[in-house]
Amino acid sequence: MHITKSSRKTVRRLVSLVGSCSVLGLVAACSGQNGGAHGGYQQAADAVSHHDWRTADTILKAALQDSHDDSRMLLLGGEVALEQGDAQRAASLLEELAQRDAQAKPPQFTAQLRPLLARAQLELNNLPGALHTLGNDYMADPASCALEVRAQSAAGEFARAIDVLDKGLAKFPDAIDLQVLDGLRAQALGHTERADAIAAKAIKADPDNFDALIYAGQLALAEQRLDEARRLFAHAHDLRPDHQRPMLALASIARDTGDKAAEKQWVDMARRSGAGDPAVAIFAAELALAAGNVDEASQLLAHVSDPGSANSPVRLLKGLIDAKQDRRGQAIDELSAYLSHGGADDRARLALAVMLTKQGDKARAWQALKPLADAANATATPLQLAAVLAAANHDPAAASYTARLAALKQDNTHDLAEADAAIRAGDWHKADAIYTRLLAAPQGNRVLMLNNAAYAKISLGDSAGAIPLARQALALAPNDPVVLDTLGWALFKAQGAKGEALQLLGRAATLQPGNPAIRQHLITAQAASQ
Repeated sequence: MHITKSSRKTVRRLVSLVGSCSVLGLVAACSGQNGGAHGGYQQAADAVSHHDWRTADTILKAALQDSHDDSRMLLLGGEVALEQGDAQRAASLLEELAQRDAQAKPPQFTAQLRPLLARAQLELNNLPGALHTLGNDYMADPASCALEVRAQSAAGEFARAIDVLDKGLAKFPDAIDLQVLDGLRAQALGHTERADAIAAKAIKADPDNFDALIYAGQLALAEQRLDEARRLFAHAHDLRPDHQRPMLALASIARDTGDKAAEKQWVDMARRSGAGDPAVAIFAAELALAAGNVDEASQLLAHVSDPGSANSPVRLLKGLIDAKQDRRGQAIDELSAYLSHGGADDRARLALAVMLTKQGDKARAWQALKPLADAANATATPLQLAAVLAAANHDPAAASYTARLAALKQDNTHDLAEADAAIRAGDWHKADAIYTRLLAAPQGNRVLMLNNAAYAKISLGDSAGAIPLARQALALAPNDPVVLDTLGWALFKAQGAKGEALQLLGRAATLQPGNPAIRQHLITAQAASQ
């Protein structure tokens, strides 16, 4: 895993793939229904047939304000709301239609309604509702089949999810919804080439398929092919200009590449488009906090519901905001809960240590800060505080933090920044050349340079060449989870899922359970060992 000079973590997790599972042919299927003429329905249906979801959404919102008498309008309104990323409105319209259709003799919309309602429920994390809606008819169409796979996976029934996916691929081999899920499975197992091939096949089959573009963009993003990811998400944005997912992905890419103006532009656009979307509010709060606008960040999160998990980004941000506003008790509670439940953002450790130090609890402050201070990429601020807290707690390593702080001043900042930019751009040859040059000099952060040089070689397909570099890094930082992960991943890529690779990856995941990249490497290696 690549060590950055900054301790700041990306919020790329906020733009994770959900999958739209669009029901093809819906407009044609609905057009023959008799449900009362409504002037706006045909206009909206025509807009959908031309993939003009924004126009269709505008027409349907206006029409449904006047009347809900036309069942076709509710069905089309539900689909359009989903395509626009508004699962809450989609669920409301589709549940109303479901209640109405259940009283019809016979029901008219069940087959078309089922995958749309299940999808809305799944996107709202209503897992029991989605499974109930799909029932035993999930193999009736590819969209329902894909939703069943996602629902079973979310329920932890992975064996059943895989079984349904394999049956679905056999029955619907050309269904892009299922191909995307197959690609995600390949990615999870570390079969990167197969995942790339599936993405390329899906894009070739339907260059304007929103879900395929999002999947391919996520894959390129995970593999640091940022130019490709930017192109894919930009096309997805062109297709769905009001959908927040491409906007947040593009904002994340802008953040990773240091383009603050573009990041703000995309986040502001997402806020205008999805004012009630928690992901948009979280991303905007991140941006406000980074700019020092603490009150604005607090206001943005004021209406975001209480997070379900203790290590959620909402809890992290609220803890950081409390710390900035010197609300010590609240900050300590929020940040302690975040870290104790696997949260991995370095800002939480530093802020918690500062709050506990101000409270006079230097023992707990040092306990919170030590993992951050011991990390290979520790920056000046945590090292300065570490030197004070280590001395106060009579830690024999106190002098080493002062020495490391002095060594930071010898780093070749320009070359390190250039190497980091090369990695973000996916230019592994350039990164490899820079780190090779840096390692020839005696000064600087050897752990960071050795680790990143190994990471670059892994990405170039030279895992065998990465192993000795990663071993040198581990000798200098035996308890750094990122370094453990790099060596474990290099061994796995070079030699397969053998004992040492699994042991190293397991230790890395134990030391930093909230790190998604480390966790994914462990899952991939464990799956390959079975």
